[in-house]
Amino acid sequence: MYLKFSVDKSKKVPIYRQLADTIRGEIIGGRLPLGTQLPTVRELAKRFDLAQGTIKRAYDELENLGMIEMTQGRGTFVSFRREHNSRKARAMQAIDALLDALEDMSFSQNEISIFFELKLRDRMSRGSDIHIAAVGTCSDMLYAVSEQLYSFGDVDVFRCLYDGASSGLFGDADLVVYLAETAFDTKTSAGSVRIAMRTDGATVSAIARTGENKTAGVLAVGDEMLDVMMKSFAEYAPDVAVRGKTLRSISDMAALERFLENKDVICVPMGFMTLFSPEVCGKIFESCKSRELIQYKYVIDDGSMMYIQAALDDVRAKKRLGIMR
Repeated sequence: MYLKFSVDKSKKVPIYRQLADTIRGEIIGGRLPLGTQLPTVRELAKRFDLAQGTIKRAYDELENLGMIEMTQGRGTFVSFRREHNSRKARAMQAIDALLDALEDMSFSQNEISIFFELKLRDRMSRGSDIHIAAVGTCSDMLYAVSEQLYSFGDVDVFRCLYDGASSGLFGDADLVVYLAETAFDTKTSAGSVRIAMRTDGATVSAIARTGENKTAGVLAVGDEMLDVMMKSFAEYAPDVAVRGKTLRSISDMAALERFLENKDVICVPMGFMTLFSPEVCGKIFESCKSRELIQYKYVIDDGSMMYIQAALDDVRAKKRLGIMR
């Protein structure tokens, strides 16, 4: 694999990030297609005369972004799949037509979102034993919750943006997991677990390292997630000048560019490549060629995970006894 890279010492950007940005550009540009095997950390360190720790940190960054996959014993491979515009355009047209039809039937956007989750769950996870409904009012947080719930293994998770009037749609779930901030009506045939969340330690460290007299831009989908992220900067980096916005408050790409400019650090939710549109992600990647990108990881706290594990064990026992199907 040929890769041209040279350290630009005039930049304030760390070397590992310069390398990560270079490889990411090659992947997005299609010059490193899906499945391409990348050199080992040792090989790349020798080729560019860099410390192995620098290469490893760049690879870790790319793996967190979903660009590569590192497998012990096999190597490091490109995992980012480029979309074909024509197929994507046709898919968007089909979805728009379906959304128009459902809106004509007087369904709300939240109800439509739940219908999509239900059908996707039915198609993608018919072999799963336990169905979990993750309920909340913020899509950023729901994404974080659902990703962590999949660590339990034999579960299928569907995300439900709760509007206070849709609890009847959770009836076929085996377990309902809902955020502590959600005023959720727990009158459902499924068991329910109320959870709390915390900021991951690595995220706290990244924010604390931002440094004095720096500027940071914080982007999120929902107000609740933005509030959590802004409070973390206030607590762990009080000397940093922070501005935050939700995506719906940004009118167009020009407004996004204005928001991103003159920032030393950009902070986005973990999983932003799924939560944000490709156009917004592209602007963020372009902007972060010259500044640091922090992916804010928000996780279910340990106590709540124990409660979920106990609830899942109870569901499994009832299914074995035939009490639940």
